[in-house]
Amino acid sequence: MKIELEKPGAGWSSLKIDDGKTNFIGALSYVDDVTGIFLSKFNQYLDGEDVILTFDEEGTEFSIIMKHYDKLMIISEREKYKLHVFNIWSDDIIKPICEEILKNYEDWIKFDIFCDDKNSTEFKEEYLANKKFIDENIRKLAMNMKGKFLKEEKAMEEHKVYDTLNPKEREIVEKLRKSPNQNIASLFELPFIVEDMLDTDWDEKFKSTEKEISENLLGALKDE
Repeated sequence: MKIELEKPGAGWSSLKIDDGKTNFIGALSYVDDVTGIFLSKFNQYLDGEDVILTFDEEGTEFSIIMKHYDKLMIISEREKYKLHVFNIWSDDIIKPICEEILKNYEDWIKFDIFCDDKNSTEFKEEYLANKKFIDENIRKLAMNMKGKFLKEEKAMEEHKVYDTLNPKEREIVEKLRKSPNQNIASLFELPFIVEDMLDTDWDEKFKSTEKEISENLLGALKDE
């Protein structure tokens, strides 16, 4: 997989994505707030939204479609519409593009500043505003990516725990999952819950829990 964001210059840059089978090159123009689109949409995506990033190629355009649990897609509007479907997940482009932005940090800060006088108040204000935006959004992305990694890591660990349960224990687990109180415990706690539920005095251990949860656990056990 190759994802490249060309160093910006003279009001232009380009995005190249190649997964070995499908490749795409899109032009990025100063008429768009390129880093603003990338970083804000990436954060929206990591906050749980499906997002579309549209870029004006000055005469044509292309849109990056990022949907959760789906492959990355790009629709280009040139001589005709064309759909590019890549064999990578939507969020696979986030880290490489952020790294490319940071690699050419100063160039991206100044990319859409139209004032040429670097000593002018206008240039300094726009420069500081762009820098603040990039810094804040990169920081937020880093936190969001860390949170996503931890959630995925936890899900993998929970899956390993589930695999250790026998068929009878799994039936109890599935009943708990479908109950209104499925959040009473994560799968990390399931071995202990199942052990308690199969124990003769398990109900004594749950006397301090809420009545509704206790009834749900009792119901699951009685059905066994």
